Amino acid sequence: MALQPGDRFGRYELVSWLGRGGMAETWRARLVGDAGVTKPVLIKKVLPEFSGDEAFISMFISEARISATLSHGNVAQVFDFGRVDGDYFLAMELVDGQPLHRILRRAARTGLRTLPIPLATFLALEMCRGLHYAHTRADEKGQPLGIVHRDISPDNVLVSYEGQVKIVDFGIAKARSLRSFFTEPGVVKGKYLFFSPEQARGEDVDARTDVWATGVVLYELLCGQLPVSGEQYTQLTAMTRLANGEFPSPRQVRKDLPAELDEIVMRALSVNLDMRFESSHAFGDALASFLYRFAPRFSSMNLAHLVRELFRNELTQEGRPMAVPPAFLEELDAWRSNVAVTPSQASAIAEVTTTPPMRRPLVGQPEAPEPPKAPGRSPRISLATVCIGAGAVLTLGAVALFLTSSQQAESRAPSPLRPLQETGVTAAPVPGVEADSPARGSLLPAASEALLAPAADSGVAPPPDAAASASMTEASTTDGGTAEPSSQALALSASGAPDAGADGQAASVSSTWLDAKRHVIVLPRRLVAFPGLTPTKTYQVSERSDAPLPEPKSVQAPSPSNQPPVFFLLLGSSVSGEVTLGEVTRDALSFRGASAMSFFTLGPPTQKRSSRRVIQLAGTQPGVAKQFSFQPEARVASVERAALIEGLSRSDSYSLTLTSAGEGAFIHGLSRGAVRRVVCVQGSQSKTAEGPAAGWPVAFLLEQGREVQVEGVDSLRCGFVDDDPSDNQGTVELQLRKTGLAKGEGLPESETGGLARDAARALQERDYLKATQLAQQCLDVEPLHASCLLHLASAQARLGYNEPASMNYRLFVQHHPDDPRTDGIRKLLADYEAKGSQPRNGQQ
Repeated sequence: MALQPGDRFGRYELVSWLGRGGMAETWRARLVGDAGVTKPVLIKKVLPEFSGDEAFISMFISEARISATLSHGNVAQVFDFGRVDGDYFLAMELVDGQPLHRILRRAARTGLRTLPIPLATFLALEMCRGLHYAHTRADEKGQPLGIVHRDISPDNVLVSYEGQVKIVDFGIAKARSLRSFFTEPGVVKGKYLFFSPEQARGEDVDARTDVWATGVVLYELLCGQLPVSGEQYTQLTAMTRLANGEFPSPRQVRKDLPAELDEIVMRALSVNLDMRFESSHAFGDALASFLYRFAPRFSSMNLAHLVRELFRNELTQEGRPMAVPPAFLEELDAWRSNVAVTPSQASAIAEVTTTPPMRRPLVGQPEAPEPPKAPGRSPRISLATVCIGAGAVLTLGAVALFLTSSQQAESRAPSPLRPLQETGVTAAPVPGVEADSPARGSLLPAASEALLAPAADSGVAPPPDAAASASMTEASTTDGGTAEPSSQALALSASGAPDAGADGQAASVSSTWLDAKRHVIVLPRRLVAFPGLTPTKTYQVSERSDAPLPEPKSVQAPSPSNQPPVFFLLLGSSVSGEVTLGEVTRDALSFRGASAMSFFTLGPPTQKRSSRRVIQLAGTQPGVAKQFSFQPEARVASVERAALIEGLSRSDSYSLTLTSAGEGAFIHGLSRGAVRRVVCVQGSQSKTAEGPAAGWPVAFLLEQGREVQVEGVDSLRCGFVDDDPSDNQGTVELQLRKTGLAKGEGLPESETGGLARDAARALQERDYLKATQLAQQCLDVEPLHASCLLHLASAQARLGYNEPASMNYRLFVQHHPDDPRTDGIRKLLADYEAKGSQPRNGQQ
């Protein structure tokens, strides 16, 4: 007989049926005690089709005992477990709120397809706290219980009307895994999209599988879609793509996402277990660090206000409307109209900015001493920024979460959902440049050049000039005359500054500062390879791998043959600052004063697994040696706090030098002497088919007094290396000089690659007819070659042939939607089409 509201179920009185999902149906109920005392609860009753499965019920009972012991603010507590009329049930804490999957659906229907960044981050942070509590639970003898949820998804996360986040179904997750998950009656379609790679392969799982699933939930909150989504994927192909890491990063889907948060999500979604966050606690700490720097005034009530507003009708019908501040409603409307767009639209309307948003330092953290006239800066440094004088002001593009259009809104007190902003940020001056004048010899690219970085084939068309496309330009005619100015001119800018040595002009030089406290690659203790060294002894470290190493290159450049360098950090109070950081080579390197030694490399790693490397540590006495097996993928250090230098061109070559600033930079105080070395790594890798994405990214040691040549990269991350930067101080100066066009040393070049490179040079030399011929020859060999399509369109636009140019731009967008240059081309086409729909001067 079916149960009805008002029926008694053991000690409980059923109030209302809430639904059926997975392996159970749920009821709102109340525990009836003596003297009329009642307690609201939720009854989860096992469905009849599961009651006869002895193995399933046995595991359900075992896990129910464990879940009943959990008591944490972010876990829905289990009060009771039993059996009524043959049906097993759990009596659980009744969370007065809504499941996360309903919140997401309701938000999308009201125009909020993506959650504001602080709300999404806070939700995932609270999930991490509850999961870590469960993962670390032990029995009365202190033995770990080994609890893993295994079924984290928006269905199993509840959010109360007071802003509390609670995870449910710890007790049934393992029991559910006993049956075929894909044929289980009532399972919500798509659950497999939250499976970790090891879970999908049927391997044993640990707490890191819940880290992965939490990362997937956060991805969906931020992007409005799952990492792999779409009707074109079957269950098998979707799980295969997830297991191989074949999905876009959140920032590729949502362009306003801060790079730091993008890195955190992608680390949680690392296919390699050793590179994933080692625990939910570590994941949560990273989210908390980001959240309270990004939006220091955020509180859980902001989440409460969102849920109350989304379910206002239900609350009103129940006769208990809950207040939501008018200011929150205004900002929610602004978010819907200005920010919340579909993922497919996000890339098309993303704002093109010369300098991306800069990260703020930790709240309350004292600033490290800076050289004179060098104000503090965040770890994110644009090349376009460091080339401007101190009087120049940068706009903080796309930093605000809730953008308001009226001056009145901007004058109000700052919102807890909005990052603390400034009207402008003063760039650091280049030494020797007057504060009230722009930097001489600037490498500042055209308005959108920093965004449209050339691809790794070094054959990239100069990117669109936003200023040129926004105003009337003169288009050259084929006979050398000048065409009539057109309000629809579709033209690309010439390449930035003249090349070094061209026309006798000196190369452009840029300069910025690296701060020893803020621009740091922090090595965790797990990367220590040789502990317990004797500081008074001298040791020698060298590589003893059998595999041949590639020959040293005079120019650091992306290549399929790139192998990850092995860097070391010496730990101990007696280590000199000059030698604390180094690179392991075949030649033995002697050192002393260290109590421990860490080995690491910089990534991210490639899809193909690298060979293990053998590192030998020998003492001065013969026969005393230790060996360490170095697997590069497992020892990649995070560079999220390193300085990010952007705006480079992959078609240009650069020279980097490091010099001391003032007294220099110091690791662990002044007693160990100034530091002379930092490390740099390629900031991003090509996603195009012709790019050398198979090799490890460019990474190198940069030492004072030694110049390093780099080409084929569009950004770099550089920073000090330390295990604890809290007592670091001082700065060093990083100078970057453009030395000419990239020569492509060591890169295999196809026929189309050579033609693309030649076409790019012709464009930079403003020989548009030659560029047209070369690009067309390239397309004759490979009709849809990405860079050659851009080169041809660029040259045609410069020659005044706007319609053919627009056609080739559209071909590029259609056939290369994932190319990093596509968003800028879409904006260029949108501007062009918008101007085409406007009447010309004097016309109606």
